[in-house]
Amino acid sequence: MNKNLIKYFILMFILNVSLCSYAHESLNSDLKISDLRLAYAQNTNTSDKYQKKENEQSIKSGNYQTQGYSSSGYDETTDILVPANTVFMASNMSSINSNTITVGENIGFCLNSDFYYKKILIAPEGSIINAIVLDVKRGGGRKYAEIYFKFTNLVTPYGRVIPISAKIKTKDRSGVLRSIISDIINIDENTMFNIILTQPVTVSINNPY
Repeated sequence: MNKNLIKYFILMFILNVSLCSYAHESLNSDLKISDLRLAYAQNTNTSDKYQKKENEQSIKSGNYQTQGYSSSGYDETTDILVPANTVFMASNMSSINSNTITVGENIGFCLNSDFYYKKILIAPEGSIINAIVLDVKRGGGRKYAEIYFKFTNLVTPYGRVIPISAKIKTKDRSGVLRSIISDIINIDENTMFNIILTQPVTVSINNPY
């Protein structure tokens, strides 16, 4: 056989082996890239699922915020105007007797439940409403006993003071307590009263109580 022909076959064999080796390495490289892309996609999908689940849990628990606003939807500097004639309930913390009470005496009342206005918390349960006695009339004979006091402020359990102007809500709208059967007003402790604002009250919301 011609030596040149033998050399030609040997050279072609080496070239084919080199081409096969290059093709194999290229295929492995493509497979590795595909594997990396698949792994990245799986990790991204898993991360998105966990993030979505975390967001859902945060929303359900109320532990979320929007820029510039609290979760209640009001800016922290927003003031709420509670109008006059708004009524809320409270109970006296000590007994009231027309024979022993004096003008200038302070009387404390307590909120037995949260005070809301249009679903906004104005004062929490346990807040104290302070009143001052402005007038007392002793009963006797044909005279009925009378007590008139004015509510001056509301103090929350955490010490926040909200100035108010209010009175007891009565049928004649005077705010005066009058004896009906006897000539003495004697009110037991923890008696519930309707209290009505006589002037609007401005309350800054989202401030800590």
